[in-house]
Amino acid sequence: MSAVKKYGLLRPPRPFSGRKKVGQRIEVDVELYLDLGPVGKTDDLTQGVNYTRVYEQVRDIVTRRSFSLLEAIAETVAGEILASFSVSRVVVRVRKPSPPLDGLVDSAEVEIMRPAGSPCPTTGSMV
Repeated sequence: MSAVKKYGLLRPPRPFSGRKKVGQRIEVDVELYLDLGPVGKTDDLTQGVNYTRVYEQVRDIVTRRSFSLLEAIAETVAGEILASFSVSRVVVRVRKPSPPLDGLVDSAEVEIMRPAGSPCPTTGSMV
């Protein structure tokens, strides 16, 4: 998914202070790991993960909350997906195309993998 949001750091020295004023596009990729056998055999959505709900949750995190770092977005998305859905692990990639760096860079990106049972960074509880 992709969203435009006012992200970035605004503390002195402020070489990139325009980030929070104008906003930047953020892209988020999510990989879910789970047993697809039951849903594949039954064609019953209740046996798997509703991807619309996953998308809505990620969209709400990215568009309704304020973050300074890509890492914080990735940790929040991973923790909330693990807390909300029956998956064994999640991989989250957060990308900022054409970041305001001193040079030509296609994108800045972080990728994290979190297994179920790891502590949620936003609540501290196990997910």
